[in-house]
Amino acid sequence: MVRRSNKDWIVGTYSDKSLTDMSKLPTNREVLSRYLFYRNEFKSETTRELFKVITSELEYLWGKAGIPIKENREIVDQLMRLFQQWYSLNKIKVSLRSKPNTRLDSFKRQLETLCDLSAIDAYRQMRSSRRKNWREDWAFYEDQRGPRKGYMTNVDQEFVRKEQQIISKRLRQENRIEKSRQPVETQVPVTLETDNEMSDKENQDDDFQLFNSAKKRKLRSSTIELAVSPATLIKDSVQVADRCGLSINSQLLLTSQIVTSSGGNLADFSLSRTSVWRSRLAIRKQISEKIKTEWLRTNPKHLIVHWDTKIFNSSLNKNKERIAVILSGCSSG
Repeated sequence: MVRRSNKDWIVGTYSDKSLTDMSKLPTNREVLSRYLFYRNEFKSETTRELFKVITSELEYLWGKAGIPIKENREIVDQLMRLFQQWYSLNKIKVSLRSKPNTRLDSFKRQLETLCDLSAIDAYRQMRSSRRKNWREDWAFYEDQRGPRKGYMTNVDQEFVRKEQQIISKRLRQENRIEKSRQPVETQVPVTLETDNEMSDKENQDDDFQLFNSAKKRKLRSSTIELAVSPATLIKDSVQVADRCGLSINSQLLLTSQIVTSSGGNLADFSLSRTSVWRSRLAIRKQISEKIKTEWLRTNPKHLIVHWDTKIFNSSLNKNKERIAVILSGCSSG
């Protein structure tokens, strides 16, 4: 027999029966009675930890009923508030407990009501779930809030399906962990062959021919050899350097690095800012001549002149204002 303390005079006897075995949704009295049982069994645990255990039982029971409930943390907080109310009433002196007390009477009526854990939008969730028996589950929930005449005669099928999915997922995880812990030798079977079997197998391999074999991928060389002079390298990189906005110093540094990486000696070549500048002027002149030749060849009938003021950076690194003029046209239209 469980020994009763002076603190259970409101709740009544302890409940050593799990809440998951109930056929009705528990009242506040039954929840507190379950807490008193855990408190008597596990005296070193905190109140919140005990209510977390009770919350797991309540979640399972409400899942069987098919009613959406609050988050786990909100349920624990709700049970803790119920505990605080009960604990404050236990401070009433024994001589005053038999006298009329409004707080005490109100709490006793609260103990007989449903320990309601339903979500705020429980009805909307059940209606949008499109489950076959959601109306029946909702009617059972409303009965538990009132006369409490209904019983759970069967487990909710949707709840059973979810429970089976959770169990199967847990089993798959345990199997993967178990396989990962096995040594490599036990995972790969090794078969020993005699000398005669090995020789026969080699003869069979020699006679075997694979006709529709995939074409072997052509191997590409990881190195190339180029015979390019530094002057040609500067000349060929001028247009790209202009397009990318590289300065003369940047182009010279890049060219010098290419020559050095290729095994050349910079002392054997004539590389300077002047040579890069001359190459830029020559390439720009060639491009401009090409544009003029193309312009005269097409000979457009209609011309459009575009001009705008631009700030250019001179060779002395000073900003100067210039007028940029662009002439465009077409032969028809």
